[in-house]
Amino acid sequence: MTDAKMITSDEIDRIFDEGEDMTPFVRSDSVRFPGKGDAVRKINGSIPEWVIVEMEREAKHLAVSRSAIMNIWLAEKAKDCQRERASA
Repeated sequence: MTDAKMITSDEIDRIFDEGEDMTPFVRSDSVRFPGKGDAVRKINGSIPEWVIVEMEREAKHLAVSRSAIMNIWLAEKAKDCQRERASA
């Protein structure tokens, strides 16, 4: 294992690129999971077939669930709306 205090950014890049374990270099006191404590509510809605096809394509590309893509996309749009309102 490499000493985290003496490692260079080039070495970190190499370790990451080669798929080695990065956990020794993660400061556990700085790890955050945004939204983890947020309340969850279920919603129902009708979504056009072409949107579902794109969600499934993106989910497969990122190796995550379709539900995860829906959450990501909706959160991104909500953040965009927040920024627009804040700058208005």
